[in-house]
Amino acid sequence: MTYVPPRGDSIDLSLADDYLPRYGGNIILGGTGYIPRWGGDLYHQIVSGYVVPLGDAIPLVFGIASYLPQEPDTPTIEDGLPKMRPGVTIAYNDAKNEAAQYTLRFKDAGQLVVQKEIRWVKKQQSTDVEIIVPWGELSECEKRWRLKYARFTNLLDYTFDSPFTAAPPEKDAGSTLPWGMPDPNDSDKLVDWSNPPAKDTEKEIPWAEAAQKINTSKRILSKTGKANDGHHTTKWGKRFFEEICTRDYKVPGGGNIDFNLDMKNKDVDDGLLIRFHFDALTYDLRCKHDEPTGWRDAYVFRPPVKFPYPRTPIKELWIIMNSVSLTRVSDNKPLAATDITVSSDLGSWCWGFDATINNLDSYLAICPDGTNNTIVRATMNGRNWLARIERASETVAFGKPAWRVSGRSLSAELAAPSAAATSYLESADRTAVQLMEAALENSGWTLVMESVDWLVAGGSLSVENETPLQVVQRIATAAGAVVQTDSETKTLRIIPRYKGNPWTWSTDTPDLSIDESVVRSFSPEWVPGVQYNGVYVSGRNQGVLARVIRSGSAGDQLAPMVTDQLCTATEVAMERGRNILAGSGAWQNISIDLPMMPGVDLPGLLVPGSLIEVTQGTRGTWRAQVVSTKIKGIWNKGCSVRQQLSVERYFGN
Repeated sequence: MTYVPPRGDSIDLSLADDYLPRYGGNIILGGTGYIPRWGGDLYHQIVSGYVVPLGDAIPLVFGIASYLPQEPDTPTIEDGLPKMRPGVTIAYNDAKNEAAQYTLRFKDAGQLVVQKEIRWVKKQQSTDVEIIVPWGELSECEKRWRLKYARFTNLLDYTFDSPFTAAPPEKDAGSTLPWGMPDPNDSDKLVDWSNPPAKDTEKEIPWAEAAQKINTSKRILSKTGKANDGHHTTKWGKRFFEEICTRDYKVPGGGNIDFNLDMKNKDVDDGLLIRFHFDALTYDLRCKHDEPTGWRDAYVFRPPVKFPYPRTPIKELWIIMNSVSLTRVSDNKPLAATDITVSSDLGSWCWGFDATINNLDSYLAICPDGTNNTIVRATMNGRNWLARIERASETVAFGKPAWRVSGRSLSAELAAPSAAATSYLESADRTAVQLMEAALENSGWTLVMESVDWLVAGGSLSVENETPLQVVQRIATAAGAVVQTDSETKTLRIIPRYKGNPWTWSTDTPDLSIDESVVRSFSPEWVPGVQYNGVYVSGRNQGVLARVIRSGSAGDQLAPMVTDQLCTATEVAMERGRNILAGSGAWQNISIDLPMMPGVDLPGLLVPGSLIEVTQGTRGTWRAQVVSTKIKGIWNKGCSVRQQLSVERYFGN
């Protein structure tokens, strides 16, 4: 029979037929066409019906008569070949490249019976299985073997030992490899090259060294997508309902169906319909919506809620590409600055500017010298502030110089010391806006009036050694308004000190709604005060006397009386009294630190006078007015822009 090697590192003992050696260093005993395998075990096949004897050994029976092999003194020659005995090595390279058949038989064995015990690895019950016998155990067999061979073919320069002397290391019985050369790699087991997955939108993009160039053309989409099925439409109505949700009734056999219709509809089902269910079939989900509310689609598209005012988005990750720069306006010369601060409040008519300069060249380029070289443009996250440098300082500490410059917005040219003071009496009747525009005549500045306008009687406005800005401020104060300067253009805004009445802010429309997820910090501080509900406002030499009371109140808690030369009309007296009452009562001053997003993203720049809504977790939603704004841009191993607000929250009594 032809020997078929099993998988693994074992050898099958079969003492029949011719012996055919193959590559390797081991010999399998028996079998026609012997194919040796890698490994260190002998494979012994137990014939059917074999019963393992008691104990932990397996007897090997090689014949029917007792035989005790004898060790000859000297090797003998038979058929021109030496007889094999334990420890004899035959080299492959002594063979010729010819086909060969090998036989292995016992010398003068006759009818032999040789019993030898091989240690059994584990005690097992009798079974008809293939038994694996460790290779090294055969070293105990004391018998002679004869190996007859003639021609070799296609053999490498290898040697093999027969029989076996020392046992190889223990093999892993569970690991087997097929004999022969390995097959080509299985293409199914290859790991194909593929493109990397899409970017994770929740990964943070580090912003470190300012010199690092970032491709701002790449955009990372927000994880919040559009509403699903935004274009979903379904034709629906009575006709579609009958086609989808009704079936023809088929009378079952018998005809004994009794419908008791004596009960009124109002006493059954939904009070209008009687439903008959004659099958267990399923119906379209839309069939659940029928009379009396009307046949309709079960799907209800709910568009996203649109707020009537801007609202900051709620995100788990905010990606901000900050940018800060300082240039000289006259020639757009870049200036090296490590930090820039601009600020404004309701009590100031201009923006304040302050910067730390990084080198001497930039410092000398904007030092005040009476020319337009002192006008600079600070740009932070796409928003510009024009400022005139009015002060410059240099400090040297331990050999290290430091330069700082400061100034005000361009409206400083309307105030001292840049503008000349004038004196005059306005004798004609003019409106408040006309008087303010006259004060700004030929200055290149424009005026935006967001407060009340009224008619000022002739002779009421008397100017004595006042700059144009002082005149504008005095007129605005008569109505309880304040002056604000646009950050980039030559525009003055006249706005009320309090935007609306604080006790009605909850129903007013805010300029921006801010969610706490975008706020870095809150810092509240309580400010007690007396709640007034009435005040007297009067002119002086001429004008009106008005008693202004809070609507719905008795007007019995009067604030101190206010007189103003320009209160010549009811409109201005009422607006002045409203602002006085609005500022009374208990308040909470809150500092809020939040980013200033670039472009049109929210939150953007919040100027003084803005009414904001804040959603603050368990504390609910509240509203307040911005009193002051400070924007600070810093270069320190990266660029940072922060917006610090001071807001007033009204609490009343």
